[in-house]
Amino acid sequence: MTRDFQNGVELKVWMLREGVKPGEIKEALGLAHTSAVTHFINGDMASRPIAAYLVGRGCPRGLVDVKTGRVAA
Repeated sequence: MTRDFQNGVELKVWMLREGVKPGEIKEALGLAHTSAVTHFINGDMASRPIAAYLVGRGCPRGLVDVKTGRVAA
């Protein structure tokens, strides 16, 4: 299992524990679709705003990299 895949799984677990849903992130950031959030979580897309939102909600910085806007590798 690769580190970035593992961090994506850990990010999903953190979101479940904290009650953070992709739709909430979509609404908060004014995104058109939740698919952008899903692609970010899966590591298929970079997004500094999504990373910053998650860190602002208390996500451990070891799971997302605000500088690159990606799930941390």
